[in-house]
Amino acid sequence: MAARLFLELILLLFAVTVFQSENALTLAEDDGLTVPSSGEGQHVDAVERTEQVDSSTSSRDKHNASSESKKEDTTAAKTDSKGSKEEDETKRAEKDLEIFRKLFMEKRGQHYQAVRSLMDSYEYEKTYQMIDLLLTRMRTVIGTARNTLIEKGFEPGMPFPSDEETKDAIAVILENGALFGDMALTLPDITHSSLSKKKSEVSNLLKWSITFSQDTGFLDPLHDQLFHLAAQELEIIPKDPDFINPYKQDVETPPPELKEKKKKAKAEKKRGPRVSKVEL
Repeated sequence: MAARLFLELILLLFAVTVFQSENALTLAEDDGLTVPSSGEGQHVDAVERTEQVDSSTSSRDKHNASSESKKEDTTAAKTDSKGSKEEDETKRAEKDLEIFRKLFMEKRGQHYQAVRSLMDSYEYEKTYQMIDLLLTRMRTVIGTARNTLIEKGFEPGMPFPSDEETKDAIAVILENGALFGDMALTLPDITHSSLSKKKSEVSNLLKWSITFSQDTGFLDPLHDQLFHLAAQELEIIPKDPDFINPYKQDVETPPPELKEKKKKAKAEKKRGPRVSKVEL
């Protein structure tokens, strides 16, 4: 049973990093501006010079007015085009984010089943080994995804991206961050113990995934709250006065009968065979 769960959890983490990538569509924008040509020169004699100057001045004024009007129309058209493209981009980002959240919820369903099964078959030593290996694997995939986002120039607070590689990297971080949060909340003692024995960079990167996920604004309200609780359990942020993690007792604390057996075994070990004063 434990071996099967171990395999399922490992495959789950590998599945988080596998995505179908499609070529992103690019839009070309033409910013060309056509400027009308200037008026023609004329040959005039001395008698007509004054009238010609007035006529030429009037022609230039009309031409300049026409040119300015066309420039204004072109600028207005470009502004309208820019506004339309920004509106289209906003709609695209909202639609892509909606799809992302649906896929994220499907993945979270798998996470829930895996963690639930792990808790139902809880054995401290075996569970510790599983969690320890999972955290190591998470550090690798989250680190790779983080490097991708740095290369792509994505930062929290930006709109949901259109680039598939950037989307994939965000998904890796949010999904692994959510699973890490599950572990911290449902198996806190084991998670803390495992993190304490790893290099600080491992712990820092895993905790970074929690903060990053919240800062993106891509989480639904339910998961935003879950990440908030995980951040408190992991001491990323101060704990609320009423913060209580019931799993620290319900899951980690051995049942009373097991405690009693350990006490009796310890007492028997201490008692052992003794040599009396009479025998001496």
